[in-house]
Amino acid sequence: MTRRLTLFLIVIALVIPAASPPAAAQVVPGVGGFACEFNASQWPGGTGFYATCGAGTLPNEGTAWGLWSNGSSSILCNPLCTAQAEFHYDPSICPLQGAPPAVTTGTGTLVLNGSYEVDFAWLLAGTAFVITQYDGSGVIGGTGSFIPAPPWATCSYPYSQTAHVTATIAR
Repeated sequence: MTRRLTLFLIVIALVIPAASPPAAAQVVPGVGGFACEFNASQWPGGTGFYATCGAGTLPNEGTAWGLWSNGSSSILCNPLCTAQAEFHYDPSICPLQGAPPAVTTGTGTLVLNGSYEVDFAWLLAGTAFVITQYDGSGVIGGTGSFIPAPPWATCSYPYSQTAHVTATIAR
């Protein structure tokens, strides 16, 4: 157990710097990111289940940075905006019943500064995910990490799950 905890803390130590926002002078149009703590009451779940993602226990969770567009307007998070997301997810693909889900898909809404909304679709494979943001003028892609906090939910025993999420979005 001590080795697992040590490995988990090393992974988190590597993820936190990657999740940190760039310096204010480095904001690039069409590039942004967010970090949040994911909380699902039942993971994995079926259609209709959802999770919230917002402020958490790690630095910068519940924040976004960069220039965001939703098709009708834009918002510049320089240096940071508050960020709260809701993830709706579909049934997971579970090839091994005693393991975490292999693949999960869904949609979500990211709310910046309490009112600016950006919708996206996502695909989670293990601890990595791909984001597709529909901004009305095209598709914006992104990548991120999904680091579950122990205890881990499995396909044969779904229950509440907390995870630390970071993402970078680019045109």
